[in-house]
Amino acid sequence: MRVRWGRRGEAGVGTGVILIVLLLASGTAASAVLDAINNSAERAEAVAADAVKEIATGISIRHIAGMALDGRVVLLELLIALQAGSPPIRLDSLIVHIVTPRESVLLEACDYDMGEILTLGAEDGVLERGEIAKMELATPGILGPGDSMTVFIIVPQGQTASERISVPNTITDGHFVPNG
Repeated sequence: MRVRWGRRGEAGVGTGVILIVLLLASGTAASAVLDAINNSAERAEAVAADAVKEIATGISIRHIAGMALDGRVVLLELLIALQAGSPPIRLDSLIVHIVTPRESVLLEACDYDMGEILTLGAEDGVLERGEIAKMELATPGILGPGDSMTVFIIVPQGQTASERISVPNTITDGHFVPNG
């Protein structure tokens, strides 16, 4: 094929158009790949954050005391605090599960009393690092002398705290410390 004197520019323009189309197509493909990588990275970050919350979030039971009346346990007082590394937890989001050999009771926020003992000027109703909260659980007659039970404190996301306690074989009216 011979290119005539006046037609050399047409071949250069055609080649240039093909080159631009190839650059646009490769740019579009690269953009799609980068978007897919970015979406995967965002999903991985969300999963990692959820995993850290699930592992680090939790409550520890520091102390348990009971109140007896007429030879039956009528009230349990638990002192609770955050586990090390746990983010703050709303006290009204906790669920308490009491398991005895004879029955199982689930208590929601309206079924127990909460009171912060040590406050660092933080938000009311939220247990934060360095705070200890007192939880009062009414146990109307489900426990007597020599009985045992397990208390589970369940948080919406994170680890469940549990404590197995035994009521002493002899209890008198008033406060007592159960056997752990």
